[in-house]
Amino acid sequence: MDLDGTDPLSAGSSPLLPPTPMRFTAFQLALESGIPRLRARWPAAYADFVTVSFDTSADLINWSDNPAFSGIHIGNGDFVRNVTYTAS
Repeated sequence: MDLDGTDPLSAGSSPLLPPTPMRFTAFQLALESGIPRLRARWPAAYADFVTVSFDTSADLINWSDNPAFSGIHIGNGDFVRNVTYTAS
């Protein structure tokens, strides 16, 4: 979805439609200071108006949207969340 030319503070700059769930098509999982971290980017002008959550799975088959695993906006449209895991 292209958000260029729209204003997140003006209802008149977008169509009169109900909110649409949007999904990230790409995210990054990287080690940062030895901690696995998920990172996703959203257009900076809209970052304060969205909630970013990452789906979780214990078996990589069944997935759920865990509200406790929401991304934290760290500025400039970047959302991050540290990942905890258990090695077995």
